[in-house]
Amino acid sequence: MILLKKDQINTIALTLTELSTPLLPNNWLFRFVLDQDDFYEYLVYLADQSVSTVRYNLFYLEEGVDIDFKFLGDYLYEVYQMPDGGSKDFTSGVLVENGKMRLIEAEPTPDTSFEADTNTPIYDSTALP
Repeated sequence: MILLKKDQINTIALTLTELSTPLLPNNWLFRFVLDQDDFYEYLVYLADQSVSTVRYNLFYLEEGVDIDFKFLGDYLYEVYQMPDGGSKDFTSGVLVENGKMRLIEAEPTPDTSFEADTNTPIYDSTALP
């Protein structure tokens, strides 16, 4: 399962070379379909960033830029090796990977700053009897 977070750069590591066709170029088309409603389909080409494609393929997907998913939740994903890097007709490609993807809300960045309140009394002498 792939886990993506909303509004940030996500890393996706897959093994695509097992089922890839050596005669085709490595144009990777990702297809995401919302699990509850197949009307919501998203297609995007991602470039392989891996230094060792024999072992794994590494992709970066910036949610909100590369794809702007409408809903959080579960999606089906498919990765196609395409003969042409511009066509989004996935039926002309070779399916090399499929599975589930979950899109969750990004965790807020914690506030690491601290501002001391210098006006807080530690000892109040007027409170003594």
